[in-house]
Amino acid sequence: MYFKTTIKDSTKDEVDRLAHEIDSLQDRILKSGGIPTFESNLLKLSQERESLLSKLNRCQGTKSVYQNNISRNKVDLKQAQYKDIDKRYFDQLVLLKTTKMANKDLDRYYSALDKALMRFHSMKMEEINKIIRELWQQTYRGQDIDNISIHSDSEGVGT
Repeated sequence: MYFKTTIKDSTKDEVDRLAHEIDSLQDRILKSGGIPTFESNLLKLSQERESLLSKLNRCQGTKSVYQNNISRNKVDLKQAQYKDIDKRYFDQLVLLKTTKMANKDLDRYYSALDKALMRFHSMKMEEINKIIRELWQQTYRGQDIDNISIHSDSEGVGT
């Protein structure tokens, strides 16, 4: 009989504990808004889960495409036309920079030469006009023209 009483007591204790746990859970359900709230939250979370899974699948697809492109580009880079591409790029970059610097220097040289030629031309024109003025005064004895001179503009058109 002792065995039956012990089983009954332990079963009764277990039933009481489970009943208390059920009451506690029911109170928590009521405090949180009841079963409809849980169902709406479950629906919302299920939809969010589906949306996130859809985004994950899209991202994985995009990642797969990128990985395929990377693999294809790695194969392309092993071709002969891309061999030593870094060195060839550097050589071309150096050539480009030096060409730009040379062009800049040539532009400066051209500008300086042009100014020097214009200055020289102006000086020679002054000398020629001085000589012409002296010769005119010596040879022309009329009173209607005092002197003659030659003029030019910077574009090379004489007047």
